[in-house]
Amino acid sequence: MKKGDKVSFKDEKLNGVILEVLQNGRVLIELEDGFTMETLQTQLVVTVPFIKQQIQTDVQEASSEPSTLKQKIPFDLNNNIIEFYAIPSKADRVLTGSVDYLLVNGTPNLLLLIFGKRSNNNHTILHTGELKPNSYVCLSTIKRSELINIESFYIQILIAAVGDYKRPFTKDIAVELPELSQTKNEESGFLSSSKKVSLINLNVADDIQIKDLIKKFDSNQPVKTPEIKKNRKQQLQSDSDISKEIDLHIEHLTGDSLNMTNSEMLALQINTFRKEMDNAIVKNYKQLIFIHGIGNGILRNAIMNEIKNYADLKVFMANQAKYGTGALEIRFLYTALCMLCLKVISPLVKKLFLLSVFFTYVLYFPGRKISF
Repeated sequence: MKKGDKVSFKDEKLNGVILEVLQNGRVLIELEDGFTMETLQTQLVVTVPFIKQQIQTDVQEASSEPSTLKQKIPFDLNNNIIEFYAIPSKADRVLTGSVDYLLVNGTPNLLLLIFGKRSNNNHTILHTGELKPNSYVCLSTIKRSELINIESFYIQILIAAVGDYKRPFTKDIAVELPELSQTKNEESGFLSSSKKVSLINLNVADDIQIKDLIKKFDSNQPVKTPEIKKNRKQQLQSDSDISKEIDLHIEHLTGDSLNMTNSEMLALQINTFRKEMDNAIVKNYKQLIFIHGIGNGILRNAIMNEIKNYADLKVFMANQAKYGTGALEIRFLYTALCMLCLKVISPLVKKLFLLSVFFTYVLYFPGRKISF
């Protein structure tokens, strides 16, 4: 038994409410005629628990109490702000009564809106419709007993602004409850106990406006970028972090592919590959991504053969989530100078080796014909 339970005596026709739970199994109860008395809990039986009483009270209130919309509430309807309010349905039952959830449109624009609740991974729409400029509407009236099962509310708003575009607005809203006001304010009435959430403030410019984007990226207007002076060390540091993506599809390399043979197209693609590799070595790129596409594998195999002419590289299949299996990623391990030297010296070393074999053969096997 607990405070607030309605009880009846087992052996007598007396009913009452528990005012206080005492020690030694005793309780203080108030009888229906107003008298109070102490008695043992064993002599009583609970007829209506306190929680159940509260639910019954909420049901009675929901059917009997008038809607707040029938009463004039002093909202600021010209502040150019869209706000969400949680207001007690009845001023004398702020902490226990039902709650009205209102949307206040303080803008001169028509609103199209959807309001709903989330509970147990389910979405339930509670209100849809229009809200006229400079007005407010009750989205839903919900009993306290039902609010326990609601995880959050959500609202979607489309502002029908004449001559200007406003992005659709979507927001999750926590389950707000009215609170007792610390100071009495008769003028504000219900608002003194309300909870407010500001949703959209048209007094503050949007971070991104469509007209600003059009102006910013207008091809007729050059985009000014701040000049940043770098010293030589910073320049080398930034250059070493460069990467590049090259699309080797023939339509990206020339606009005259219809008049080219397969051999000519492959030659153009390989020539582009070589130029990009040489450029990357000189500029000290860290990586290149070559998009070769998914086909019969001729271009990919040709690229792999070309890569054999370069030293100190690592070749990977590029990000499959982005490119599938149609791209190769090449990572450079040495600096530009080393790579350039290796590229130039490697063929020379090969030629010197062949010359040394030639002269060795001539010296030790004179008079024999040499064929290569």
